[in-house]
Amino acid sequence: MKGLIPSVDGQGPGTFQVYHDIIHRLQMQHPHAFRQIIFAGHSGGGQFVQRFAVLNQIDEQLRSQGTDVRYLVANPSSYLYTSPVRPVLQKDGSFALAKPDLASVNCPDWNQYKYGLQQIPGSDIADSDDISKRYLSRQVTYLLGELDTDPQHPLLDKHCAAELQGAYRLARGLGYSAFLQQLAQQTRMVGAYSSGHRLIVIPRTGHDQKKMFSARCVAAILQDRPATENCTADETPAAQNGD
Repeated sequence: MKGLIPSVDGQGPGTFQVYHDIIHRLQMQHPHAFRQIIFAGHSGGGQFVQRFAVLNQIDEQLRSQGTDVRYLVANPSSYLYTSPVRPVLQKDGSFALAKPDLASVNCPDWNQYKYGLQQIPGSDIADSDDISKRYLSRQVTYLLGELDTDPQHPLLDKHCAAELQGAYRLARGLGYSAFLQQLAQQTRMVGAYSSGHRLIVIPRTGHDQKKMFSARCVAAILQDRPATENCTADETPAAQNGD
């Protein structure tokens, strides 16, 4: 998967390869200096970190060398699915997972990258099950703003493939969490999912990077301190949706 996600002009190294090279260079210059590496991003940055968490090929190598690798994915517009199903919100607030009805939805590229594993530039992916199991074994925290619920937010991805994941960011994140739980059961990695992946909804907070990352429960994760699964309202600065 060398060179995955090529440069804009198609000539330079891929985005993921640049990150691989930076980390490799730092390791060469400072061997055994990195006890922990956290990849964190909000909104568009969250989209990149989530795709990087799924597809990078350095996570297991770093962990084998004693480096704790974690990913913080905050309020992305969409997610990379490793299976051709999408969440459907039910009347009781739960999610059912099913392949979209393409007869009623005009979205032929719904499962292509960056939304699914089809046609990933520079990719040699052969087995989505292996990708899923590897992803579930990694340490990923998903941060969602409770008030990030505007379906018309100017920065929200409105591509039909993104719309199939939900109407707004909070719904898309909750739906993706339901997908991961089902995936963990199907791959018999429930223990790995429950320990490695977790979802935190930040109360009274919209699409605001500063307030998302300044919540105390998130700071605990960044500082490698124990954190509860959910922030409580008194731990989180108030924010308005769409900030």
